[in-house]
Amino acid sequence: MTETALLQFADDLERLARGELPPEDLRERYRWDSEAPEVILHIMCYVDHYLSDEDIRAKDDAYREMQDSEMSKLIELIRAGAPRERLVKIHFLGRTAD
Repeated sequence: MTETALLQFADDLERLARGELPPEDLRERYRWDSEAPEVILHIMCYVDHYLSDEDIRAKDDAYREMQDSEMSKLIELIRAGAPRERLVKIHFLGRTAD
């Protein structure tokens, strides 16, 4: 269940990044009282930084590139089956070590 849920989460993050899934839909789907696995709810705390920073990304190309790169990294790590400890290090407030 968790692996399938994580892969669906990665798909949703990718759709969000492409502009195909509104931020409100992602927030609603993975809100704190949803039935999503705990690891996803934990990651959503950090993804919320990404969602909240849309205005900053629009004004600051370097910040947008950093956050978009971190989103791509998170999606790749989820699909690769990275451990929880690695996934929760991506916080969207700066670049994380590879």
